[in-house]
Amino acid sequence: MDEVCKEHLWSGTGKRILAPMVRISTLAFRLMCLDYGADLVFTEEIVDQKMIGCKRKINEHLGTIDFCSEGDNFPRFRTCSKENNKLVFQIGTSDGEKALAAARVVEQDVAGIDVNMGCPKPFSLLGGMGAALLEQREKVRSILTMLVQNISKPISCKIRVLPSVQDTVDLCRLIEECGVQAITIHGRTTSERAQHPNRDDFIAEVTRAVRIPVICNGGSSGIRQHTDIEKFRLKCNATHAMIARAAIVNPSIFQSDGFDDFKTVVSRYISYAVNYEECVQLVKYTIQRMSRERHDFVKIIQETAAAATMYEICQVWGMEKIYEDRVISLQKSMECNRLRKTFEGETFSLKVHYVRKHFKLKTPKLLLHQWCRETNRRQPVYHTEQRSSDRKFNSYVTLDNKHFKSELWISNKRYSEHSAALVAIIYLGLTKLLPEKCINEMSFDCNISAFFNVTLFTVIVVSNDSVCPKGVGWIYEYFGECVETDMQLASFWIGIISLMIWFFPLFPQLYTNYKRGHCNDALSIYFMLLWFLGDSLNLTGAVLTKQLPTQIFVAIYYVFQDLIILIQYFYYKMKNEWRSHFARDLGSGSLRCFLIPAAVQSLAVSQFFEVDEVDGAVFHGSVDQLGYAMGIVSCICYISSRFPQLYKNFRRKSTRGINMWMFYLIFAANFTYGLSVCLGGVDEDYFIRHMPWLLGSLGCCFLDIFTIAQYFLYRSSLNDSQDTPILQTTDDFHVLSYVHTFFPGSH
Repeated sequence: MDEVCKEHLWSGTGKRILAPMVRISTLAFRLMCLDYGADLVFTEEIVDQKMIGCKRKINEHLGTIDFCSEGDNFPRFRTCSKENNKLVFQIGTSDGEKALAAARVVEQDVAGIDVNMGCPKPFSLLGGMGAALLEQREKVRSILTMLVQNISKPISCKIRVLPSVQDTVDLCRLIEECGVQAITIHGRTTSERAQHPNRDDFIAEVTRAVRIPVICNGGSSGIRQHTDIEKFRLKCNATHAMIARAAIVNPSIFQSDGFDDFKTVVSRYISYAVNYEECVQLVKYTIQRMSRERHDFVKIIQETAAAATMYEICQVWGMEKIYEDRVISLQKSMECNRLRKTFEGETFSLKVHYVRKHFKLKTPKLLLHQWCRETNRRQPVYHTEQRSSDRKFNSYVTLDNKHFKSELWISNKRYSEHSAALVAIIYLGLTKLLPEKCINEMSFDCNISAFFNVTLFTVIVVSNDSVCPKGVGWIYEYFGECVETDMQLASFWIGIISLMIWFFPLFPQLYTNYKRGHCNDALSIYFMLLWFLGDSLNLTGAVLTKQLPTQIFVAIYYVFQDLIILIQYFYYKMKNEWRSHFARDLGSGSLRCFLIPAAVQSLAVSQFFEVDEVDGAVFHGSVDQLGYAMGIVSCICYISSRFPQLYKNFRRKSTRGINMWMFYLIFAANFTYGLSVCLGGVDEDYFIRHMPWLLGSLGCCFLDIFTIAQYFLYRSSLNDSQDTPILQTTDDFHVLSYVHTFFPGSH
C-alpha cells in the first residue's frame, strides 16, 4: 500500500473513535458503535503470541472471518466486511518479530495496526508489554520500525503520558521518527486511574511538537453527551478523539441526534450478539458494565447475570423472537451435517459439551452402552488424547467402524469421553434417551453452531463457552466443580476446610500410641480395619470413575495414613503379647479383614497408573454407578467402624489410650463435609447423587458424639486412675459378635 492509502485512515479531523477495551470491544459491540456513528473502532488488545499460527477461516454461515489456532474451541479474533475498512487491530507485544508475525495474520482484514504501549495492568507490565514499553525507548523504536517497514496497513500506537511534559514530548517525537501514521495519548500516567484528572495540557503540548495526527483519550469523565466529544478534542488540540468509558455507559453517544434509552441500546447489542454468536460470558459482562450507573434496572440486570445461555438472556429482555428467527435462519443456511474422513472410517464431530447437572445417574456413556447391548452391537471403545499446552482432553468413541467426537478440548477426561458419547447419541438419532433439560439447552448459544438432520428429525447443537458459564473458572479447572452461586461458593470453601482437616486426625493418636508403647488396649482392631476398608473403597471408586488427580492422590494419602496406624497397632501387639496369642487373634479374622482391603487398594493403585488404558470393556460405561455403589459400601464401613470402638469403650468403662483430638478432628471434618454437601444442593437429583457420602459423614458425626460422651462419662472413673491391663483378645471377639449382630454380612 502506498503512503497516500496509508494516511487515508487518519486523514481529516474530528473522528470519533471507540477505544480498545478488554472483553468489551468484540465484534457485536464494535458493529453497534459503528451503526451509532463511530468513525473508527479498535479491537481489544490481543497478545501477539495468541495470533501467531492462527489460520484464517471464512465462516459462511455467519458471514464472518474467523482466526483460529489448531485445537481451539473458539476463534481468537472475529471480524466481518461491515467493519474491515474502519477497524484497527491492537497488538500487545514486547518483541518486534512477534508483533510482525501477528500483524501479518490479520493484515488483509483490518484497516490498521496499533501497538499497545499504555496498558497499566499487571499482566501487560509483567510481560514487558503495554506501559512497560514507555521506559524502553530502543524497544519501542525496534517494534514500530519493524511494523512500518513490513506491513502495508497504517501503523499507530497508543501510549500514556509520562510524569513530565518534556519526557512525553520526547517519547512522541521518537515514535514519529519510526514512521507511524498516528499516535493515541491517554492523559494519565501508568500509576493514575479514572479518578485522577486527565492531563489534557500534556496532550496539547505533544500536538504542537509532532506532525502526525494525535488522538486524545482519557476524557470520559467529562463526556456526558455527543457534543462533549468535540469539546474534549478541542481542549486537547488533538486531531481526533477516542472514548472508552463514555461509550460503555451508552454507545449511542456516537450519534448526533440524542441518546437512545438504555433498554433500546441493550436490545440492539443483544441482537448483534445473537447474530454473531457472541460468547455468553462476554455478553453478560458487557451488559453489566453498561448498567453500572443504572439503578433503575437492578432486577433485570440481576436476571441477566443469572442467565446461563444466550436464549435465557433473550428471555430476560423479551427478545425470544429475535433468537428463534436467527436460529431458523442459520438452520436453513447450513449443511445438514458435517462429515470428515479420518482414521479407518467416518468421523462425525460436533461442538458439544457434557454438562453434568443435566444428567442423573444415566450418563451419556451409560446410555450408549445400554443401547448397544439392547441392539446386540459391539460395545463402544473410547480413545482420549491430552494436549500438552494446557493439559486438556479430547476423546472419540468408535462404534460400528465410525468415530464420534466433540470438537471441544475439555479439562476433565471423563467429561471428554461423555461428550464423545453425546455426539454419538445425537448422530445415531437417540436423543429421546437424553434428559429433557439437556435437549432444551442444546441450542444456539455461543460462538460456533452445528446444525444437522439425523433420520427424521433435526437437532440443533451449539457449544457453550464453558461447561460452567456462570461459575468460577479456576475452581472448575482444578476441582471439576461448577460453582455458580454464593451458596455453592460457601459450600466449596467449607469443603476445602473439611479436606484440610482430614489431613490431621490420625497424628494425635499416632503420637499417643508412641508415647504409651501400646494401643491395642484402647483401639479396636475392627474400628481401624473397617475404616481402612472404607478408605480403600473410596480410592478404588475414585480411580475407576476417573476422578481428578487431586482427588485420587488425597484418597491415596488417606489409605497411607490408615496403613501407618495399622502397622503401629500390630507392631505393639507383637511386642507386648505372646506370639501364639497374636497368631490366634489373626486367625480369628483380623488377617482376613486386613488382606481384603489391602488387595482392593493394590487393585485401585494399579488401575490408577493404567487409567488411560482402561476403557468401558469391564464396566461398559457404568463406572458412575459403580462409584455410587462403592460410595454406599464405604458409607456402611465408616458407620459400622464406630460400633466396635463404642462397644470396647463400654466394656472397659474407659477411653484411656484414645487421644480425643482424633475424634474431635474427625467430627469437625465430617460435619464440615456434610455441611458443604447440603449448601451445594441445587435439586433432588443432587442430593440423590451425594446421599451415600452425606449419610456417611453425618452418620459418623452422630456416632462420634457418643464416643465423645463416653470420654466425659468415664474420665473420672477409677478405671482411669490406674493403668488398664492390656485387653484380652476375647474383647475383640465380643466386638466381632456385636458387629455381626447388627451387620450379618460383615467379616
